[in-house]
Amino acid sequence: FSYSATITACERVQRWAWALDTLGQMKLVSVMPDAHCYSAVLSACEKGFQSTRTLLLMEQMGKKEGQPNLFVYTAAMSACAQNSLWERAFSMFDRLQQQCVEPNAAVY
Repeated sequence: FSYSATITACERVQRWAWALDTLGQMKLVSVMPDAHCYSAVLSACEKGFQSTRTLLLMEQMGKKEGQPNLFVYTAAMSACAQNSLWERAFSMFDRLQQQCVEPNAAVY
């Protein structure tokens, strides 16, 4: 629980690097981050204009951590849109639909 709270706090104060560090520390001690942790890290990266890191996290999550949920996709697509990476955002939207995740108003 403390890792999740720390990452959320980092996101709220726009400290994307701290959020990423905390995510890395979780993995070092064999604590598996959940979708909430990833969503908060992605939001922190969005606020810090770190779209490249957002894309890397999405790729990592898909390969190692399981499938992203709606909140993770929403945070990632928002980061891409904020940085004018529209093709990437649309690509993520397609992946979201392929995984049968029902989009909500925030996605649109």
